Amino acid sequence: MKETFVLSIFLFSQLFISGKAYAQEEPSILVGVEYFSGWWEPSPNKWERGGKDWRTQYPERIPLLGEYNSQETMDKEIDVAATHGIDFFSILWYYPGHVKHNSRTDRCEFLNAGLKHFMNSPNSGRMKFMVELCNHAPFSIISDTDWDRCMAVCVEAMKHPSYLRIDGKAVLKIHGAHQFYLDNGSSIDRSRQVLKRLRQKGLDSGVGELLIMVGAYGVNPITDKDVFVRMGEVDGTMQYMDATGLPQKETDYPYEDLAGRADQVRHIREKDAIPYVPYFPDGWNPKPWREPRE
Repeated sequence: MKETFVLSIFLFSQLFISGKAYAQEEPSILVGVEYFSGWWEPSPNKWERGGKDWRTQYPERIPLLGEYNSQETMDKEIDVAATHGIDFFSILWYYPGHVKHNSRTDRCEFLNAGLKHFMNSPNSGRMKFMVELCNHAPFSIISDTDWDRCMAVCVEAMKHPSYLRIDGKAVLKIHGAHQFYLDNGSSIDRSRQVLKRLRQKGLDSGVGELLIMVGAYGVNPITDKDVFVRMGEVDGTMQYMDATGLPQKETDYPYEDLAGRADQVRHIREKDAIPYVPYFPDGWNPKPWREPRE
C-alpha cells in the first residue's frame, strides 16, 4: 500500500503523521514533534538577548516542563508527549565538523544533547525518535568523511529499540534539500552518490534499509523534473516551517493566516511526484530575535 505522510510543526516543534507505519496492531497514523535542543543554561544562551534575560518580558513563553534541555526535562517531555498522543520526536542534530572551536553561538555539545538525552531516558520506550541532520551553515556536511561521521552517529541511534521505522525502514531526514544539492556542487550525480553511500552504511552496519526524507519548502510542487526526484534516492520531502510572507508589524496576525498558508501548501503539494509530509504550525512569533518575518 502506498505510504501517506502528514507533518505538523510547532514553533520549534513539528507534528509528523505517517500512514501505514507499523504492523496492523499499531496505530496507522503517527504524530511527531520536531525537537530542537537549543536551550542550555551556561551563558551565553538563547534566553539572553542583548545581555538581558528576555523571560521577564515574555513570562507566558517560559516552558512548563523545564527551561533547559537537560536529561530531567527530556524525561518529562517524553512522558507528557506520549501521554498526549505524540508518537515520536524528530531530533535536530548538527554536524560540528566545520564549526570553529569555542564558537560563541554554536555550542554543538548542547545543540546535540537532545539525541543523547532521549536515548538515555528511562522513558524512551514510551515513544519513537528519528534523526534530522541539520546541514545549514556553519554545520555544513560536504565531504564523504563528513557524511561518514554523521552516519556513525545515525547508525548508533538507529540501533536503539525506539528508533522510528516505517515499513521496517529507519527514517532519516536531511534538513535542507536545496542546501544538500548546493553542497554537492549542484550535481545530481554527486548527490545521488552521497545518498547511496548513506544507504550502504545502513546495510553494512546491520541497521537495514533507510527511508530518506529531505526538507523542501515553499508552495511550488515537486515534479518529476525536480532534482530531488531525478536523484532517484529520495523517498519523500518534509517541511519544517513556513511563514506567510506578510510584512512584520508590532501586533500578531490572526492564527488563521498561518494555518491557512499551511493548508494552501498542503493542497498544492499533495500531487508531488514523491510523497510530501505536510506541517501544521502551532504559531510563529520570533520576538525578541532579529527576524524580518512576521
